Amino acid sequence: MKSVGIFGYPISHSISPIFQQAAFDYLGIDAIYESWCVDPASLGERIGQLRDQNLLGCNVTIPHKVVAKELVDRLDPLAEKIGSINTIVNENQELVGYNTDIGGFIRSLLVYGKFNPDGKTVLVIGAGGAARAAVYGLESEGASSIYIVNRTVAKAEAIANEFPEGQVVAESYDSMNSLIRSNNFSLIVNCSSMGMKDGTAEFLSPLDFKNVREDVFIYDMVYTPEMTPFLRLARENKNHHLGGLSMLVMQGAESFELWTGRLAPLDVMFSAAAQAVYSR
Repeated sequence: MKSVGIFGYPISHSISPIFQQAAFDYLGIDAIYESWCVDPASLGERIGQLRDQNLLGCNVTIPHKVVAKELVDRLDPLAEKIGSINTIVNENQELVGYNTDIGGFIRSLLVYGKFNPDGKTVLVIGAGGAARAAVYGLESEGASSIYIVNRTVAKAEAIANEFPEGQVVAESYDSMNSLIRSNNFSLIVNCSSMGMKDGTAEFLSPLDFKNVREDVFIYDMVYTPEMTPFLRLARENKNHHLGGLSMLVMQGAESFELWTGRLAPLDVMFSAAAQAVYSR
């Protein structure tokens, strides 16, 4: 039997083993997906062990995504560009690092949201790793302009500076409403943790929707609870909207396809993930 899993510290919160195992079982693949709690001090050793012929590789989550990219043999060009990895594949004992967060976000936007960002003006809220993945994905899909708002403007500027001048613009969080009034946004993406269950801002939305048109698509990367304060306001404002569970599943599906060479059973994975999250 082959093994694959997820490296994190802590890792008990992860639902990846649930929906990934559902995919392996559905396709009749003799493999087990496990949670592997790996502290930072032992990360290098544990990654080295992935060369075992019985191991397909692993997913990588907080706090290892940046450090892990230095511990593999080779990086996929996109992972090298974005500066972090969330997937390692054992390719004949050569460890290759990938970042499937970008593809997961874009695939969820296209497949579940039925939204194509090509030629669109987009507002991204937040400037962490999730926002960076979103901006890279949106740029690759042809978004015409991308504005990033963040309380610490320097973090937004750090992302904007990686793109041609004028294509990605960094602004302060306090300027968000004026930006919405003066720009024809087609998509607003929350990449912050605001609204996350058990988080410090669990009951808050990053936006009040006073200036948001009904035809703007709203995307929240937070996947628990199912209806975040941000999405609840979007629903009340009659905006089409999508939560972050679809991105979680899509990035996992891309990892699954890299390990197995098989098309991931998206419906099976999404159903298992939804049951794991929303039945808690």
